[in-house]
Amino acid sequence: MFQFTVPAAAAKYVLLQRSSYQRFTRVLPYRALRRHLPSTAYGHLVALEARLCAARVGAMYARDIFDEYLSFRDVLPAQCHSILDIGCGVAGIDVALKNHYAASDLELFLLDKPRSTSSSSMVSIPSVPSTTPWRSRGRC
Repeated sequence: MFQFTVPAAAAKYVLLQRSSYQRFTRVLPYRALRRHLPSTAYGHLVALEARLCAARVGAMYARDIFDEYLSFRDVLPAQCHSILDIGCGVAGIDVALKNHYAASDLELFLLDKPRSTSSSSMVSIPSVPSTTPWRSRGRC
C-alpha cells in the first residue's frame, strides 16, 4: 500500500468533497435544527469537525484512495509521461498515480475550479515528495 499525508488544512476540503465522512452534520440535534440555523452553520460545523478529527478524516481518505487505485491499477499502461486531471478536487488519486509511476518523469496537470470564482486554475506538479501516514493525535 502506498502511503501519503493528508495535511490538516486539507481535512475540511476532504469533508466537503466526501460528505459521507461527516459525523457532526449527521447528529440529530443538527438535523432537527438546520432549517432554523444560519446558512453558514454547516460550513462552521464541517470546519470544526476537520479541526478536531483531521486524523480520522485523513485515514479514511487515504484508505478510500487506495481502494480506488486498486480498482483500476491492473489496466494502467506500463508507461505514462503526463496526466491531466480535470476536476481534481484535493487530488488524492493523483498521489496514487504519481506513486504508481514513481520511476518515470510523470507530469501531473491538475485542473479545478475554485469555489469562489468562475474561472479555473491549473497547476503542473512535476514531482510529489514521498510521504508518510498520519499519526493520530487523539480519538475522534
